[in-house]
Amino acid sequence: MLDLSNNRIRDEGVEYLVASLRMCHHLKYLRLGANAITDVGAEHLARLLLENGHLEVLELTSNELTSQGIITLAKTVPHSRLAYFYVDRNQDVNDECIDAI
Repeated sequence: MLDLSNNRIRDEGVEYLVASLRMCHHLKYLRLGANAITDVGAEHLARLLLENGHLEVLELTSNELTSQGIITLAKTVPHSRLAYFYVDRNQDVNDECIDAI
């Protein structure tokens, strides 16, 4: 598990993190709660889910994601091993997001 919650990572930090974790096949649980991550960061994380293939839990609670970013991530779930996807307490978690998940 890698817990980077409450570290002000933001989108730029997510971009660097994704580049570093692409080949990390042992990581199964990534916690990024409360890091001011927006839909831009969600796009980077979606690439990680598609390229890494080993991540089983992604926790993104209390960020700045909108329905667009959540749906972008949700579309990658069928192509990954992700079993748990936490996005509560973001800006716009609505029925459309829930349907996509």
